[in-house]
Parts: sequence; structure tokens; C-alpha cells
Amino acid sequence: HKIGQITMDNASTNDTMMAELETLLVREGIPFHWDGNRIRYDVLAGNPIQKVHDLVSALRSSGQRRHDFQQFIAEGVASRSWPDHPQIRPLQLLRDCETRWSSTFLMVDRTLLLYPAIEDFVKHPSRADLTKYLLTVNDRAVLANIYQVLEVAHQAQQLVSAEKTPTLALVLPAYELLVDSWKQLCVQLSTLTHYITLGIEKMEEYMMKSRMSRIYSLSMILNPMFKLSWIQEH
Repeated sequence: HKIGQITMDNASTNDTMMAELETLLVREGIPFHWDGNRIRYDVLAGNPIQKVHDLVSALRSSGQRRHDFQQFIAEGVASRSWPDHPQIRPLQLLRDCETRWSSTFLMVDRTLLLYPAIEDFVKHPSRADLTKYLLTVNDRAVLANIYQVLEVAHQAQQLVSAEKTPTLALVLPAYELLVDSWKQLCVQLSTLTHYITLGIEKMEEYMMKSRMSRIYSLSMILNPMFKLSWIQEH
């Protein structure tokens, strides 16, 4: 029997495994390189976020289309067209924007929420030109995972963006919770581990810079909810 390929999940120990495999094969006189013989499958290769952006742009391309889409949902809700999706209601799709906080998360959230209605709307014979924008089952599965990752960041952002109360004291604890949550998701969503890790590294960089500023420590000491407790623990 001959082995052609070995499939591995997206684990952090894969590099170690490949290096050990190289050692074993070279010892047997079999040419092998731990990285040169490795093919990585990228779960985001299909760019599902871009697909959502294109879908939303197509369905918001004109005032008439936006009106038709919202009316279609209203009529569908009234006739109970989606009994398994009671969360669907007459809402507009949301565009993402590079300069607006959480806009990608909100775009994905709204698209997944309304997708059964989107699918029925697009599949109408009069809108055949829109079917190319529909998402595959795999696209939606990947987006559901991305949603979990972005939701954590969105919640942290919401926590520190209150307008009526001082929130500076919450910044470092919020960052800490965000990093801890992402580390848990690295285990749960192994196909996104690489991307989540990049986010963790960036957040840890921000945390290190924030710790160098006395103003964060002072704000926590003056906050009766924290005082010295968080600083002493971390």
C-alpha cells in the first residue's frame, strides 16, 4: 500500500507533526519537506464576506428593489411563509463600511437573519439575474462561524462605547475578556484558528500599549467597581 496524502485538521500542532514526519521519511530515504509538501486548505478562500457584500449591494441597488424586498418579506410574514424562521421580519439589509464600527458583523448578522426570505425573493423568475449572488450551504456555514468571532468583538466594542457613563476603566478588562473568548473559539472553530490568532495577537499588542499608559490604571483605581482588584490580579 502507498500513502498519497494525509488530511489534518487545523490544529496548532500541525507544524510539529509535519517536522516529525519529515524526520521519519528522510530516515527511510524518502524525499520530503515539512513545508514544501504541505497544502493548506483555506476556509476563507471563497471569500464569503465579499459574497455577502455583493448580495447586499445587488438587493439594495435601487429604491424600487429595496421597497420590493421589504414588501415581499412583509407579505411573507403575514402569510407565514417561513414558519421555521419566526425571527424574520420586514427589515432592510445592511451594507458594510470600512469606517463604521461593527459594520461587517451587522451586515452578516442581518443577512443570515433574513436569508430564507432572501433566497425566495431572488429565486422569483423575474429576478433570475440575481441568482448568481445566492450563497452556498458552505458559504452560510462559514459565515455562521465568522459571525461568532465578530460577535465577541462587537459585544466588547458596545461595552466600551456607552455615551452616558465613563468607560475608560472597562477597556483593559474588556480586551481581556475578548482575548479569552477568542482563545476558546480557536478550539471550537479550528478552521478559523489562524485568523482568530491574528486577532488575538493584535489585541494583545493593544493591551500591552494600553498598560503603558497610567491613565488606564488611574481610571480603574477611581472606579468603585474595580479599585485595585483587577490590577492586582493581572
